[in-house]
Amino acid sequence: MNEDKCHQIHVGSDKGICPKLNVHNSIMPKVSADKYLGSIVSDESQNKKDIESRISKGMGYITQIMIILEEVCFGQFYFDTAVLLRESIFINGMLSSIEANYGLINDDIEKLEILDRILLRKILSAHSKSPSESLYLELGLIPVKFIIIARRLNFLHYLLNLKDDELLHKFFKAQLEFPNKNDWIVTAQENLKHIGMSIDGIKHKSKGKFKKELKKKIRIAALKYLLDISERHEKMDNLKYKQLKLSLIHI
Repeated sequence: MNEDKCHQIHVGSDKGICPKLNVHNSIMPKVSADKYLGSIVSDESQNKKDIESRISKGMGYITQIMIILEEVCFGQFYFDTAVLLRESIFINGMLSSIEANYGLINDDIEKLEILDRILLRKILSAHSKSPSESLYLELGLIPVKFIIIARRLNFLHYLLNLKDDELLHKFFKAQLEFPNKNDWIVTAQENLKHIGMSIDGIKHKSKGKFKKELKKKIRIAALKYLLDISERHEKMDNLKYKQLKLSLIHI
């Protein structure tokens, strides 16, 4: 690999145990953070810098989407188009490879959801006091936290079906047999339990069958989550939702 692309990151307080590493004929430079497969890896073993990077990208995606919606006339397909742009540009761009992140905490996810709600309010021209759950219920959308869960569990299914001699599978199996606090597998198992699934129940399912079942369970869990929140807001008393479905037509 090129020397400029090789960096050494030490995670932990005792940096003296790290030997000098060489790349070609040069000493590999030490850095506190670097980009790897689209994510920011930090010596703090936290996701703060990665989340900041994703938020910065997300702001740019919001601007890009709103320019498209404002400059092109989509007529009655305005909201359909907005939903597609959110998924293809905003969600896929901002959440790229996030399913593999370790130790994502609620505060990290909430920062991404705040950005998502900014986009939805712009699409709907909604007042800042409008209940946030109404944005998702009216557009038939799944909140970011459930999208992350779905991506993480799809990655889990992929890991479960790797060949036993593959390095990634060996690493995953070690976590599965000897889990520690905040391990990726611990979060994945909590997600499975939340939507009523288990590792044994998904391991031998085909990719297509698993994705179909997961999508259904995620939408059910997301709808329940949104309806539970709506019960605490008087503004939502007269609005009834039985499924996550786009219910708006742009005139």
